[in-house]
Amino acid sequence: LVDDAYLSRARRRLPAVLVNHCEYPAAVAIDQTLGMKQAVAHLVGLGHARIAYVTLGQRSSSNTLRQRGYEQGLAEAGLPRDEQLIVPGNGGMDGGEQAVAQLLALAEMPTAVVCYNDRTAIGVIQALHQRGLQVPEDISVIGFDDLEIAAFYVPSLTTVRQPDMELGRRAARMLFDQIQGRNVTAETLAPELIVRNSTGPNS
Repeated sequence: LVDDAYLSRARRRLPAVLVNHCEYPAAVAIDQTLGMKQAVAHLVGLGHARIAYVTLGQRSSSNTLRQRGYEQGLAEAGLPRDEQLIVPGNGGMDGGEQAVAQLLALAEMPTAVVCYNDRTAIGVIQALHQRGLQVPEDISVIGFDDLEIAAFYVPSLTTVRQPDMELGRRAARMLFDQIQGRNVTAETLAPELIVRNSTGPNS
């Protein structure tokens, strides 16, 4: 977490640009809420109605934005928000594994899981496989970030891609503009849903 008062003091002394910190005036960020809405809409389009979300498990702006997208996606599809389907992870594979234990203990388990990030999603898939469940035949899983491993994991991971190179380019340009004395405003970039083999129709 970044202290806003510190940022304000620092910005008066030196040009600065933050990445994925949308509240800051000089910032470039991904629309993380939109990304999670895209993930939910994809699952709804495949016939899923009982969709779980594995969170970061701690306070962070990115987790807040992604969970907001999950909840908005459900609402736009006319699906209820079920508190039991929102379970904490920790951003790592072990957090995904722990979340699966909690989800499978429910009287009615989900047919799909969206995860805070790709590492969590891979942990979810591993835990499901260990319990004899197949992805996506039994449960669909979606990550967020599109790490390199996402394309090569088995099954390859459906995920939300963040345009990191473009983020870097925009941030560098914004920093240069500040150095030149030009005014800058925050920019938000759209993510992209990358559909691979970890999602399928609700059986």
